[in-house]
Amino acid sequence: LSSVVAGGTNPAMLYFWGRIVDAAGGSSAVEMSEQLALMCICGGVCLLVSTLQAACLRIFAVRQSMKLRERYFRAILCKDIAWFDQQSPAALPQDLNADAERLYEALADKFGQGVSGMAGFLISIVLAFVIGWKLALCILGAVPIMALGMVVF
Repeated sequence: LSSVVAGGTNPAMLYFWGRIVDAAGGSSAVEMSEQLALMCICGGVCLLVSTLQAACLRIFAVRQSMKLRERYFRAILCKDIAWFDQQSPAALPQDLNADAERLYEALADKFGQGVSGMAGFLISIVLAFVIGWKLALCILGAVPIMALGMVVF
C-alpha cells in the first residue's frame, strides 16, 4: 500500500508544481503560497511512505530469504547419499547464499520500485484524463510508440 502511495506522490507533486507556475503568472501570492504548502505536504507524505515502503519490503525480503534457506536445506536433507557424491561440498552453501541474496535484492528494492512506478504511471493517466481528456488521449496514443523506442534504443 505504501508503494502505491509513494508512486502516487510524484504525479501529485507535478500537479502542484503546475499550479504554482500558473499562480506565479498572474494570481496573488496567497494562492501561490497555498499551492507551495500543498506541495511541501505532498513531499513530506512522500518521504514518510517511501521510508515505510523500504522498511516493510526489507523485512518481507529477509523473511522470504529465511524461508528459502530453510526449504532449500530441508530439500538437501531429503536427497539420497549418491547425490552428495556428485556435488562439491563447498558449492551447496555457496549456491544457497547466492540464491537467497538474489531473492533479497529482488524483493527489497526492485519490487517496491516496480509497484511505485506502475502506480505512478496509472495515477498519472487518471489525473491527465481528469485535467484535460483531449490532450491525455493524444498523449496516450503515443505511449506505445515511446515504449517501443525505449525498448529498441
